[in-house]
Amino acid sequence: MTAIDYRGRDLVIIPNEEMLRLPTPELLQALFGTHLPADIHAAMGRDKRHAFLRTQPIHFQAVKQAFEAQHTPFSVAFEETPALPFATALQVEPRPYQNSRFFSDMGCSHFQGVNELESRPTVTILYFCIALDCILR
Repeated sequence: MTAIDYRGRDLVIIPNEEMLRLPTPELLQALFGTHLPADIHAAMGRDKRHAFLRTQPIHFQAVKQAFEAQHTPFSVAFEETPALPFATALQVEPRPYQNSRFFSDMGCSHFQGVNELESRPTVTILYFCIALDCILR
């Protein structure tokens, strides 16, 4: 029986020993037939030691549907839809400095709205350049 599991950041497909001896194109054909989308089929590859197939976790549902359509027996080694132990709700408030009007305090009304950019080093440089421009005017 083929197993689906996670290893690191990859979704892995572990076929039985008999199927592992097949070349990769024949292995993919035996497992999925024509039921796997071409882009996922092309992106799927073998592990360096050829012990299993690797793909991205986002393709789990497509892989599962292809197995079911091909009637390939498989098992999933993880909980498919883990539930959170609590209800989620958005509770984000802006920080005080994000609400302040940096440029209006300096008298630079033509730059209002720029302060809503994210805090990054490039934004700090942008603030410096705009503040210098306001001072030199």
